[in-house]
Amino acid sequence: MTVFPETWLRNRLPDESQTFDRREVDSVEIDLPMPPSVNALFANKPGKGRIKTKAYKAWLEEAGLILNCQRPGRIAGRYSISIQVRRLPKMSDLANREKATSDLLVRHGVIEDDSLAERVTLEWSDSILGARVLVERAA
Repeated sequence: MTVFPETWLRNRLPDESQTFDRREVDSVEIDLPMPPSVNALFANKPGKGRIKTKAYKAWLEEAGLILNCQRPGRIAGRYSISIQVRRLPKMSDLANREKATSDLLVRHGVIEDDSLAERVTLEWSDSILGARVLVERAA
């Protein structure tokens, strides 16, 4: 599922100090690899409860590197988010792609918390490879 070679990404990763030191902006647009379905994010492990799947951990790492290479700013407070996802050839639930995307944005400091979303828009697209995310400060 790798969109870019790992060595290419690692050579372009911002310094660790820059990763979470994001400037406040009114909007950000980010291209990401295809987010996994919410159904594939967690598994039940006896004695441990719900844990992240290997596939989800791999996507978080790859998508995080790609996100950081784009050096997005951060949106403070309430926001609206629009996510375009590459249309898949088989049946897939579009809404299942939002959770991983929002969690990634929180993890990397682009948004403060996904509970601050005022509006969430999702749509299929045939013109992108993975996902395109637009986050704007809420009016």
